[in-house]
Amino acid sequence: MKQLKTVISFLFAAVIFAAMAVVPASAANSSLYFSSSSVEVGGSLTVSVTIKPGFAIYSTDFSVTYNADVLQYKSSDCTVNASGAGVIKVAQGENGGTSITHQFTFTAKSAGSSTISASGAAYGEDEDVSFGSSASITVKDVSKSDNANLKSLSLSAGSLSPSFSVPRTTYTASVPNSCEECKVYATAADRDAKVSVSGNSALSVGKNIRTITVTAANGNQKIYTITITRRAEDPEETTSDAAPEEPENNTPSVTLNGVTYTLATDLTDVHLPSGFLSAEVEYNGLPVVVAQDQDHLYTLYYLKAASHTDDADSQPDASSETGETADEPPVDDYAPYLLTEDGSFEKLLYLSFETRDYIPAPLPQAYSMPSQYYPVSLTVQGQTFTAYATNSDGERDFYYLYCFHNNAYGFYRYDAKEETLQRFPSLTLMQGDSSENIYADMSFWARFRSLADNAKRVVLGLLVLCLAVIVLIVWAIVRAVAIRKRANLEQENLGDLFDDKFDDILIEDETAPTDENNDSDNFFLE
Repeated sequence: MKQLKTVISFLFAAVIFAAMAVVPASAANSSLYFSSSSVEVGGSLTVSVTIKPGFAIYSTDFSVTYNADVLQYKSSDCTVNASGAGVIKVAQGENGGTSITHQFTFTAKSAGSSTISASGAAYGEDEDVSFGSSASITVKDVSKSDNANLKSLSLSAGSLSPSFSVPRTTYTASVPNSCEECKVYATAADRDAKVSVSGNSALSVGKNIRTITVTAANGNQKIYTITITRRAEDPEETTSDAAPEEPENNTPSVTLNGVTYTLATDLTDVHLPSGFLSAEVEYNGLPVVVAQDQDHLYTLYYLKAASHTDDADSQPDASSETGETADEPPVDDYAPYLLTEDGSFEKLLYLSFETRDYIPAPLPQAYSMPSQYYPVSLTVQGQTFTAYATNSDGERDFYYLYCFHNNAYGFYRYDAKEETLQRFPSLTLMQGDSSENIYADMSFWARFRSLADNAKRVVLGLLVLCLAVIVLIVWAIVRAVAIRKRANLEQENLGDLFDDKFDDILIEDETAPTDENNDSDNFFLE
């Protein structure tokens, strides 16, 4: 019972402790406690300042500072001098206890972040001690946008690895030793969000951490981190009497499948997908121009085939019937590619209808298609995509694609008969996995109609075979019953022929003489 009480007491203390957001103190003799780790605009926040100097306290003299743009002072349990400008001064006589706690109540008046600090001195009978503690609180405004994403992120030197994408929050970059400064350029996706960058622009040799904090309009925050490595001293250049080397080729290029591609440095005459704009980035230390959508979900590098890396005689003839040619665009045309996380390029698969471009995309995580739709491979314009089909009547020629177009994702319906693509906003995704039984809502005939012709023949053949087997089994049962009945009938007829009454018939000859003295067993019939 005693152990049970101990456990209950511990759990009760843990609940009380969890109700207050504990903030580590900046000094061993004081601490701050928040009544909540975050608060909404219009809500109330209580800050508890606890002082433990290790001796009996008879007076205190300290200040509490806060962000007056975010919080508004309301009241306290001690005598204060509050100017309303973010400073509360306390000069309080204490009761001689070894631990003193004072509470200060604030009202959250606007979204943002506020650091609350308490610093000053505690006085005993013959001694005094200084203390200080600080912590931050976030105020959110639920009526405003919670978008704390970045729209773009780049560096004045070096390039991010991997390339910037909205969901990713950690990046690395490497710069030569000669680079002494690197600035961070960050733009918020929401114009009402605020961006702050911490860390020094000046680089020291080794790792340098830069932190980008995005505060949404409602106070929600998202932090991006970049680790910039400044390499050690570059090796000294050596001089020799050898012939001077040819000037370095500053044209950015990459080799794919034995073919050299050049990267575009100007997209003026290149058609960009709807909603994409050109931007300058670095690739292998050289500037290139890419196309990016509004939220930088896609960064398209444009490549065109320049020349083969091997001798021309070793390359297969493009017109040969047996030679295999590399997958490359015409020499004079640029084609869009995606830079993967492992640093390789992957050709972008997209559909073009007139002047509109659509990029088929995978379904978002944790979402799935409604149960009546199932995945199929669809080849359009010489490219194969994952599409979805349904067995509903009248939709045999329609396929559904999840595409990125004009800065937004959505569903589109492809008419395989007329080869057209149209928006289909009525199709919405389901949360969770609906792949357990995609035919649950389909009738037998709908499932049968969805099969290929050969599959239909196989199904029909199996049905005919099953029917024939059933007929054969029924015929065999009927035949066996008939044979058994016939056997029983013959057995009954044979029993009637040899009736037991046959043994009781006695034949007598009335003309024969009778001899009473003779044994009835000894007589002759004449």
